[in-house]
Amino acid sequence: TSSTTSSGTLFTTAMTSTMNKQQQQQQQEQQQRYPYPLIDVDCNLLHPDLMNRTLLVPTMVANTNAADGGIQEDNENPFWILDHPSTALSNIQGIFSPSSTVEEAEKMYDFLCQWEQQQQKEEEEEEDKQEVNHNHTAINVRMSVGVHPYHTMGGSSVSSLFENNNIRIRQLLQKDQQRYQQQQQQQQ
Repeated sequence: TSSTTSSGTLFTTAMTSTMNKQQQQQQQEQQQRYPYPLIDVDCNLLHPDLMNRTLLVPTMVANTNAADGGIQEDNENPFWILDHPSTALSNIQGIFSPSSTVEEAEKMYDFLCQWEQQQQKEEEEEEDKQEVNHNHTAINVRMSVGVHPYHTMGGSSVSSLFENNNIRIRQLLQKDQQRYQQQQQQQQ
């Protein structure tokens, strides 16, 4: 029985040591973290420098996989920066990502929908496993829909460009309204 007690004590000691190290690491991360919550109000997630993350952080490229339901499109994932350690240490709680063209808004909307689905899937998996992922992204992302004035110059007349953009913006808003209504019905 003494060997059982001894091995049980060693196991308990090892578990306590591991838990203490995890707690110390979490405390250190909290101490390094910026103390006030921040909102980035001009984070263009579709900027080419962020979209081509292979130029910035080659080791992070294989993080998502479209076959597994990830939000990857031709190796482009504008949300990878949300999981970067510097983002967590900066205590960013929200991001407003502007769109300067209707095309950007449509692309961002699709990315945002896919990202929200992925976040929901990860939360459900965590609940199923009864785990808490401290690295889980809890950043609120919002976007704008609009056309920056420097994108209004082109081959088309301003009135036809305005009408075309107006139609596409309305369609995007209707698409979002339908999506929201579907979510509400699913929750009931």
